[in-house]
Amino acid sequence: MSDVVKNVYKLAEALGIPGGFYFNLIKQDDWSSIIKLHALLEAAITYLIVEATNNKKLEDIFSRLELSNLKTGKLAFARKYDLLDKQTISFIRTISEIRNECVHKIGNIGLKLDKYVSSLNKDKRNNFYSAMLVGTPDQIDINGQSISVKEFVSENPKQHIWYVSMYLLEHIYLSQQTAAKEHSYAEFARNIVEESGNVANAKVQIET
Repeated sequence: MSDVVKNVYKLAEALGIPGGFYFNLIKQDDWSSIIKLHALLEAAITYLIVEATNNKKLEDIFSRLELSNLKTGKLAFARKYDLLDKQTISFIRTISEIRNECVHKIGNIGLKLDKYVSSLNKDKRNNFYSAMLVGTPDQIDINGQSISVKEFVSENPKQHIWYVSMYLLEHIYLSQQTAAKEHSYAEFARNIVEESGNVANAKVQIET
């Protein structure tokens, strides 16, 4: 079991949820995965704020705040206390936008992330790609061929979101202890492509 997996399990324990909760998300349909991921991020960021402020008496209040409001929500506190950088906040807010599409429109119950991305207009799609670049390089090398992370994300949005969220959760767990390690996105993407044979049909294989 890798360090990142161990740390995500430890965070789950701290949050009082099953250790394998996060790792099961990649196996679920996109609609369910996004809704559950958003709930997990909400809980994790509440944990982050409570630990940073060292005031557990406010945990119930923090937990009731909206996640993505930059003036009155959890991310407002995370930004004020410099707990998350601008790019990470943008990533989380994008997950919130997708989650809202899932829960407020019953017709989206069968939402597919790749189709969702392709349905966005040019400006929104570019904003989506920009938000997804958190912690990743602009270009990655796969089997000697350089491809843009933008291309990888457009064809594998669920896998990319899962990957970035995993290291975000690890960062949240480690932030109160030690600085999070740097991890190789290129290696992650390469493993996906090698499993599937091409970028478009890439699937994640989880090792826990």
